[in-house]
Order: sequence, then structure tokens, then C-alpha cells
Amino acid sequence: MAASPRWITPDRHPLNVLLGLEWVLLGFILLSCIPRLLDWQTIFPTVTAAPIVTAVNLFCLGLIGLMGLWLPGQNHRDRSFYLIGLYLLILIPSIWGRLPLFQLLYVIYIARSCLICSGRGRWVLTLVSIVTVVMIQVDRSRYWQLPKDPAVLHQLIMALQIGSIALLGLTLLFLQLFITAILSARRSERELAQAHGQLRTYALQIEDIAILQERNRIAREIHDALGHSLTAFNLHLEAALRQLDPNPAKAKDLLREAQSLGKATLQDVRRSISILRTDPLQERTLDEAMGELCEDQERSTSVRPSYRSQLNLPLSPAQTTVVYRISQEALTNIAKYAQAKRVDIQLIPQGDRIRLTIQDDGVGFLPDQTQMGFGLQGMRERVASLQGHLEIRTGPGQGCCLIVEFPR
Repeated sequence: MAASPRWITPDRHPLNVLLGLEWVLLGFILLSCIPRLLDWQTIFPTVTAAPIVTAVNLFCLGLIGLMGLWLPGQNHRDRSFYLIGLYLLILIPSIWGRLPLFQLLYVIYIARSCLICSGRGRWVLTLVSIVTVVMIQVDRSRYWQLPKDPAVLHQLIMALQIGSIALLGLTLLFLQLFITAILSARRSERELAQAHGQLRTYALQIEDIAILQERNRIAREIHDALGHSLTAFNLHLEAALRQLDPNPAKAKDLLREAQSLGKATLQDVRRSISILRTDPLQERTLDEAMGELCEDQERSTSVRPSYRSQLNLPLSPAQTTVVYRISQEALTNIAKYAQAKRVDIQLIPQGDRIRLTIQDDGVGFLPDQTQMGFGLQGMRERVASLQGHLEIRTGPGQGCCLIVEFPR
């Protein structure tokens, strides 16, 4: 999980419109400082010389603007230092600098605090800002001297009018943003309701698809589990019939093995019906299960497949099941059709993939004539479930090589 950034830069600002609005307000405040619409010495006799006041005000406003480019993230210490520093920078031009439109600076302060603090912290800072503005206004009224010069009085009235217009415009702008946010929230609720209805429809469709896929999976399980056992059972019966007259003892042994296979097949049928999700390996390792497959193949065809695995890491349960079932189906087909004298099974890593190779020296076949068999179709579906690839290399009289590759 990635760590949250310590500072929020303009490219990750949560509300770029608010950042632009802050700069507009600062520019408006600067216009009230640079031209000096008021005669400082006439209205505030105790204030310092106007050039020094203007320089300090411009310096503080510049720092306030630059601080808007970086906001603290989740670090509580950074948040505290930032808010305290910003409060002091606003307080200096408000009290000492006699900034005419100092109230707008507290609007910026509240806007930034809303992006930084939680709900309770926002209310506390808003209350502090209101109290500060009231105290500054009361303090100013103590030193306020109404100018007698009509020109200066006209400038004072004009400054008050500009401040009132700015506050009104700001209020209307925030009101518009607030109403827009409410309408957007309602529109989002309607869209969410529509999306919820579509989601329910899609859920029903997915349920139908899942049922169909489960049916296909059950069909593969029954085919893979019973096909191998019944093929071996049939081969044992055929061998017993051939040995019945020349070697009755051998035929009797084959019939006993067929009986054991019949019992195992019956258990497979019950297991497929009652517990369709049972692990085919039955808590055995893959090497142990593959070894038993090779033993069953030897009893059925008198040819024992060679099995070699070079995996240094265990496979997932899904991968293990696919490897076992594909090997089982391949050995079943070899026993039924291939007439092979040698069968080699290899399970080796290939970079970031796993390769299963099953090769025999049997009669082979024409690949185009067996592409629609249920066993081969089941193999392809199993490999596709692992996002893998299946390839068959064969031809009449050339044996068969089945190659399966899938990601680790």
C-alpha cells in the first residue's frame, strides 16, 4: 500500500477551482493596497508610514499566496505549523498593517482549513476567525477618526463600498458553488440508483452464466473422473477374456483388479454426485497422484509412463487440479487409441511459465479430425481457466506430443 503524500501540490490539489479563487481574492486585496485608496495618516494617526505598511502587507500577502501552492497532508505536526503560520501572516496585515479588506483573508484561511482539518477542527477555526475579525473591528473603531476633508471621506466611502461589493460577490459565488454541489449530489444519487438497477440485472445474468459454467465443470469432472476408470476397467475385462483359456490364474487376477476398479469407479460416481468440489488428489501431493496414475496405466496397458518434475515451488490448488486432470485424460486416450510402447510426462518451469509435456510413440492421428472431442474440449477449457495455452503435435504414425503452458 502506497504511503500518502506529506504535502499536497497544485497538481494533486483536491479543488483547483478553490485555489484559483484564492488567487483572485489575493489580487483584489492587492489592488486595495497598492493604489492606497485611503489616506493612512488621516484615518489612522497611530499607524506607521504608508510605504512601510504597504511593503509589509505585500510581503505577507505574497507569502499567503505561495502557501496556497502546498498544503500539508496527513502529518499532524505539519498541519499545526501550517495553520498557525498562516494565521499569523493574516494577523499582521489585519492589525498592524490596517489592511482595508482584511476580512477576505479569513475567507481564504477558512477555505484552506476545510481542506486540511476534520469536521470539529473546521468549526473551531471558523469560530476563532469570527472572534478575531470582531476584535479587530472593535480595535479599529477605537482609533477611527472620521476625516473632515470631503475628498478623503469620499475615498473612505468608496473603499467601504468596494469591500461590501467584494463580500457580496464572494457570498453569491459560494452560494452558487454550494447549490451546484447539491444538484450534482442529487444527480449522482439518481445515476447511482440507475447503476444499481443495472447492476442487479447484470448480477442475474452473471448468475445464469455461472450456472452454465458450473454445469460444464460438472460435466468435465464426471468425464475426467469416470472416463479413466471405466477405460481401465474395460481393458482389464478384455485382458481377462484373452487369458481365460490359456492362463486362468492370470485371468482371475485381472478380474480381481477389474473388481477393484469397479469399486473405485462406484466411489467416483458417488463422490461426483455428492461432493462435486472434492479435490481429485485426495490430499495427496501432485507427485504422489501422478505416480498412481502411472501405476494404473501400467496395470491397464503393461506400459509404465515415465514422470519427471523439476518444479522448485508448489503449484496452486487450481493449477495442480488442471495438471492432474489433463494428465489423466491424456493417459486415458493413450490407453484407448495410441498403442504406445513409451510414454513420457514432464513438468518443468519455463521462465515465468510452467510447461506440461505428455509424449507417446503411438500411432498418432490427424489433429483436424479430433478437435471437437469432449475430452480435448475439456482440456482446452481447463487450460483456459489458467490463462494458459494448449498445443498438440501429432500425425499418423508419428506419435503424439501434448504441450500445456500456463503462468506461474
